[in-house]
Amino acid sequence: MTAFIERVTEVVTKYSGVQKPTDVGQESGVWETLVCDVVIKGLLSHVAQPFKATYVGWAEQPHLSDVRRYARHAQLMADEQKKIKKDKSEKELHLAAIAMYQHATKRGQEEDEENGKDRDVAETLGPVTIAARRGTGKMTVPIQPLLHLTRLID
Repeated sequence: MTAFIERVTEVVTKYSGVQKPTDVGQESGVWETLVCDVVIKGLLSHVAQPFKATYVGWAEQPHLSDVRRYARHAQLMADEQKKIKKDKSEKELHLAAIAMYQHATKRGQEEDEENGKDRDVAETLGPVTIAARRGTGKMTVPIQPLLHLTRLID
């Protein structure tokens, strides 16, 4: 913020045709009013809003020292809000990732339990029971004996 204000003072002094007074801050002159106006209008919206909310005299006769101080404060407030928002979004993303992981893990465990039940049934009763249990109503025939028969035919 300080660098921005310094660049504005250089540009105003160089191109406005108004000389920089030696007693800046004593009395609000044309040069100081011009610099303050350019600084206030040049603030980014996320800095200008808190600046205007905290500095009551910005629209009347602002002094450069006050503008500098309040602009720095507004910049710090804006940076803090940005950091809070970033931390909040990172925390939300982290919580969402944890929730997705937990859901996937739970779902995987449920599928493993169901597949385990099917394996137990297959070992004891065979593939016909698995098809009936799933409700397909189709009878399945194991492929291994059929392959054995085709080898005998060839």
